Amino acid sequence: MHLIGAVSALSIALIMCWVFRSARLVAFGFLSTAIGVVCALAVTLALFGKLHLLTLVFGASLIGEAVDYSIQYFVAHLSMGRDWDPYKGVRSVRAGLTMALGTSILGYAILAAVPFPALAQVGCFAIVGIGVAYASVLWLLPALLPQAAKRTPDRLFARTGRLLACWRAALHGRRAVVAALLIVIACVPGWLRLSSDDDIHLLVRRDASLAAQEQKIRALAGFEGGSQFFLIQGIDEETVLQRAELLTTRLDTFIDDGRVRSVQSVTQFVPSARTQRENLRLFDNHAWSPEVLRTAGLRDDVARGYEAAHDAASAPLGVAAWLAVPLSAPYRHLWLGQMSTGQFAAIVLPMGARADALAPLKRLASSLPGTSFVDKAASVSGAFGLYRTQAAWWLAAAFAALLVSFAWRYGIRGACVLAAPVALAVGAALAMFGYVGSPLSLFNLLALMLVLCVGSNYAVFLREGVMRASAAEQAGAVWTGVLLSAATALLSFGTLAFTSMPALRSFGATLSAGIACSACLSPMALNLFAVSRRATDGDAQ
Repeated sequence: MHLIGAVSALSIALIMCWVFRSARLVAFGFLSTAIGVVCALAVTLALFGKLHLLTLVFGASLIGEAVDYSIQYFVAHLSMGRDWDPYKGVRSVRAGLTMALGTSILGYAILAAVPFPALAQVGCFAIVGIGVAYASVLWLLPALLPQAAKRTPDRLFARTGRLLACWRAALHGRRAVVAALLIVIACVPGWLRLSSDDDIHLLVRRDASLAAQEQKIRALAGFEGGSQFFLIQGIDEETVLQRAELLTTRLDTFIDDGRVRSVQSVTQFVPSARTQRENLRLFDNHAWSPEVLRTAGLRDDVARGYEAAHDAASAPLGVAAWLAVPLSAPYRHLWLGQMSTGQFAAIVLPMGARADALAPLKRLASSLPGTSFVDKAASVSGAFGLYRTQAAWWLAAAFAALLVSFAWRYGIRGACVLAAPVALAVGAALAMFGYVGSPLSLFNLLALMLVLCVGSNYAVFLREGVMRASAAEQAGAVWTGVLLSAATALLSFGTLAFTSMPALRSFGATLSAGIACSACLSPMALNLFAVSRRATDGDAQ
């Protein structure tokens, strides 16, 4: 995480220096971001008491998003030239930054609502961080930049202005609508090939040699397995032991046909009191008598010791006595004792259970009293699948909320136009996974939620900037700011695509693809605005 944060910060600093040609602006931008991160850390620690690994990941990646606000302010500072007024600059970017903040907070709020404690902490951290960064841009940067810029990157602004003009010319008129339809058509085959895989094992990358060593050690020590087990519960110790004996008897058929190699149960060491009394009765009837001891050739003192032990065996062996014996140490995990609910519990381990035996084992558990089959990996994978399905609805809800927030300022048609580029970007990212054959997981959909809320900022920045631009150079400056914002987001979130943790790697890859597409398609909103305006004028006539 230190490496990701260092690479992100250094890369963002270098690209900002290349664009702005000012170390002072870069320092001010990182100052605003640092204030946001520090406040986010303070609030998160106050609320949660400790930081989760994922929060540290987003702390390293939040730099690229929080610095967007200062970038837009710096672009306004440079584009105004000698006419610069710090508070006029604030007024020029306030609307766009406020809309961007609202959509980002929306995305992180939905992320915090996901029933994962770590993601709730991530959402809290991000909301506080970008909120404070936004406030520092509006109230701190004007005091730090009271004077006009001594030099501006006019040549760069002119080049990006020509690039934006060419982009808009290529999609002039209804060609923007046609281009959007072509993108949708190109995405359809990818959507049809989409699949999902919620297996929790796919989210963890383990060294193959270490995994093989672990499996060998488990097999030699007799502790392999453990992710699947039977949980036996009862009102007292005797009930649990009797139910465990019944289960192990039923499991003999699985051992006979090879679906289970062996079984570990506490009843192999401590049978139930009922079984012990029955065994003692059989022993007395068929194998015990003083004559047997004498004819066995035992010495008199040894025979007398056996007789004394037999006469003293009036009470059966209990679990507590067995646990006190040192030889029970490797198997004490099989007895859970009295739980917080007041019931007693134990576990039975089916060792070497084959994949085709899991479903029958589950059915066997459901047919026995007080017995349940626990498959930890499968239960987590099932929960991930459920949350992935719910995340699709959360994504739809986030898009609807995005349209409502845009409609508040731009009207219904304007909201649809501004949301079109990021909607196409989300669709293109989904199609990409279908084309490459990569299954979707919960983390992909959560990343798409952030793409929706962060990627929509670029169309807003461009729309607000072009509305206030009075010359082609100023429009070029706005487009430069949008591209720079996208670049910083890619340099921060995109670095997650190179982590060794598969979950974060897929998260970063999804964000990178979605943010790149939404930034490239954001000029389409300007042409769609023009088409929408002409349609509105025609309706009015």
